[in-house]
Amino acid sequence: MINRITKYFLFSLCSLLFSSNITFAQMTWNQAGKFTSTSNTYLSIPNYAEITNVDECMFEMWVNMGSSNNSYIEFFDKYQNYQIAYTFGHVYLRTDNGVGSTPDLTGPSLNLNRWYHLAAILRDTIIQGNNYAKTRELYVDGVVVARDWQIYNGGTLGNVTDSLNIGSYGGGGQGAMTGYIDDVRMWLGHFFPSDVSNNYRNTFTILGSSNTNYYKCILDITFQDVDNSGTPFLVTDRSRYAHTVKNNGVTAYDLGSKPSVTVVPNQSIHLNGSPDYLAGPNNSNVSPSTAITMEAWIYPERTYSGAFSDIGTIFCKGLANANYRLYLGGGNSVYASINNNINFPSGNSAVAPAGQWTHVAFSYNASNGSYKYYVNGDTAGTGTNSLGNIVSSTDSLYIGQSFSDYFFQGYIDEVRIAGYVKSQSQINDFLYKSMDLGDRPSAFDAACYNFDGGGENNNGTTPKLFLRNAADFSSHYNPSTRSFPISPLIKGDNFNFPTGWYLSNDLFRIPASGTIGSSKYDTLNIPYYLNLTDVNLYLALNHTYEKDLTVYLIAPSGDSIEMVKNNTMKRGQYITIFNDQADSSIIDDRFTSFLPQIKPFTSMNASLLNKNARGDWKLRVNDNASGDTGKVYAWGIQLNSMASKPNLMTLSSVANESGYWTGSNEPLDTVRMYLHQSSAPYLIIDSALGYINQFGFCNTYLANALNGNYYVEYRHRNSLAVWSKLPISFSQGTTSSFSILSGPNSVYGTDLIFTGGRWCMYSGDINQDGAINGNDFTVFNQQYGQSGYLGSDLNGDGTVNGNDFTIFNTGFGHQSNHP
Repeated sequence: MINRITKYFLFSLCSLLFSSNITFAQMTWNQAGKFTSTSNTYLSIPNYAEITNVDECMFEMWVNMGSSNNSYIEFFDKYQNYQIAYTFGHVYLRTDNGVGSTPDLTGPSLNLNRWYHLAAILRDTIIQGNNYAKTRELYVDGVVVARDWQIYNGGTLGNVTDSLNIGSYGGGGQGAMTGYIDDVRMWLGHFFPSDVSNNYRNTFTILGSSNTNYYKCILDITFQDVDNSGTPFLVTDRSRYAHTVKNNGVTAYDLGSKPSVTVVPNQSIHLNGSPDYLAGPNNSNVSPSTAITMEAWIYPERTYSGAFSDIGTIFCKGLANANYRLYLGGGNSVYASINNNINFPSGNSAVAPAGQWTHVAFSYNASNGSYKYYVNGDTAGTGTNSLGNIVSSTDSLYIGQSFSDYFFQGYIDEVRIAGYVKSQSQINDFLYKSMDLGDRPSAFDAACYNFDGGGENNNGTTPKLFLRNAADFSSHYNPSTRSFPISPLIKGDNFNFPTGWYLSNDLFRIPASGTIGSSKYDTLNIPYYLNLTDVNLYLALNHTYEKDLTVYLIAPSGDSIEMVKNNTMKRGQYITIFNDQADSSIIDDRFTSFLPQIKPFTSMNASLLNKNARGDWKLRVNDNASGDTGKVYAWGIQLNSMASKPNLMTLSSVANESGYWTGSNEPLDTVRMYLHQSSAPYLIIDSALGYINQFGFCNTYLANALNGNYYVEYRHRNSLAVWSKLPISFSQGTTSSFSILSGPNSVYGTDLIFTGGRWCMYSGDINQDGAINGNDFTVFNQQYGQSGYLGSDLNGDGTVNGNDFTIFNTGFGHQSNHP
């Protein structure tokens, strides 16, 4: 049975506080262009044949006006042959071929400092018998706002040789814009309203064969690079024409740290089952020889039988004689092949069920034939099949098919190919973290396809994948629904994700059963004391209607904090980091996603400030209405901006206090351990609180000390502290022991008392000054007769009385001993 819970116990040697003004991007490292009218910034595309004498077309862009102090603002302008512009309080479409005889098609007013998607369609139509004309349509945010038809001499537009300008007329500053523009595109062909609504939430840089939707796109400016290895802002035409784009002073506007109000982030590829697939040419980046690790997130929409041709290929290199292949067989069992040999059995646990996201991985070592399967980061099958080196052919890389058959039906995301055998921990390090050239762990991680609108290899740009047939992106495949699945990936580099997080991948249903009610409580345990100053929550949740949900984070203190409360967005899946310092708050239906970060519905820090982190943290999801279901794929918490996984030193101790120990048990209480330097001046290097059980046993976790030898000081609130007789060796990740049960020779100075059959610490140091004397008696006298958790209650029965005085008198005159 797969262990579905992976918990990373994380701590930082030095806490790094997150600053909300650090740029942080979600996979597409979203950039836009900044335009300034005072300096007349604009883009210019020289005249090309395909943008001149245009018959039918669609052009579109996202715009955000910072001011409207210019009488005319030219968003998209091929002289006046065709343009979208803004003047005197309204947006308009002009298509008069510069002769001024065709009226403008007028749309609504646009607010300042708000993103709008603007689009225009020019489509051939027939009016009154055989008279041909063009239907003109103007769109705002995917909806037709104006429509008419016009007859044009010659039937085409764009009969001048002027450049196509974005953000201005061009020279002279006329029509110059102040604000931002993003995702400028032009398409050639016969288009309808569905083409606008299906595409306007997408950013893409992918190419396809002539029977694909994206082949019609002849201009595509996304304002961003394909990876995050350097400066992400880039002004190029990403269409198949790769037109020259002259940048006249347009600069970067970083949208990476904000939830998107325009496009849908974290997309995946959707395949209908037949004959959709993606393909890319042979390249050394996808041709490892001595070892390989194959990975992908998949969401099958059906269960395969494993019979002839009923197999779902995730990806492969080569067709008839595949160099390597990862696929689903009968019952959606995960299988792999090397050099076209399929003798790589997995196991009953290597299954990717239909209707949910599953991370699948396979590694092969050519030197000895050893192989391993992983499902959601857990080992799911091992074996040996010695086939030698992986054959390197000149055939292509394919996503979603092999043998020109065996098509995959569903969603595929984050395909990775590495030229080495990854360990389980290396797979888990990037299980929920999207990879790119800027943060890949090794140069041997040669290929990673994020599919966030592109077909580029985000770990090196080549080979680039091309869409074939009806293969498409997830949001375009299903534009009418809010609930298409989104993989649980996030890119939280500035949150030290995942190295600074406790994570659980215990997949669970919402609700636990039926379609209304609560999920189960999923639990993460934090084993050491930490005074809370900052808490962040990562959540990866898919649900068919997110407005039904209330999500609670429950701290060990019992505080229950609402992350979301029946909130809605343009695309209803919660894949995000909830962060009190995020610059965006939850506002219903404003965002396409809460990625990459957003403020929670209720402040976590205000509720948990200065409370202790130790104990069980729980996540609970309430589904408040019937008819819909979902799943939590993963969640996690980051405490006090932790930067890295802890390499904790565990101290296992046994000690009793003379007043508490009855001869068989003692009251539960807290103690504190200190690690001191092994030589003068014996400075404190680390400390931790711990709970002692009824037998005096305690485990504490120390996070800051380096490997070495340390004196252990053991303190209880009203007992004489004891030091270990000699320094004790400590190593990160291991357990060291300290016990006084063996008697006086276990502690420095040998000062213990034997009572109730055990060696114990002396009780009575009420003021914790290292001695039992008259100063303690003064406190004792003040508290005499009182009840509660008091230092003078030396036997732990809750009352200060004569029994405690007898214990005090026994220890009077003793003092703590240390080097």
